Amino acid sequence: MYERKWRLYFNTDIVYNSESGLGYSVVGGIGGILFGADRLAFETRYSSGVGSIQGAYYKIMVVYNLYGWN
Repeated sequence: MYERKWRLYFNTDIVYNSESGLGYSVVGGIGGILFGADRLAFETRYSSGVGSIQGAYYKIMVVYNLYGWN
């Protein structure tokens, strides 16, 4: 079911890796339907100690999903 409302979202993850130890990630953004069933989202992410990256990093993304293309 697709709604035209734009919604805020937020997610946190805590991870443990035997090589780098404890890490975490915080994600937040806003997203919704743009045209028909196409989706657009603006997202920001902060991570520290996740995966093979030892330090902290920021990531800002604009994501457009064309309906029917995954």
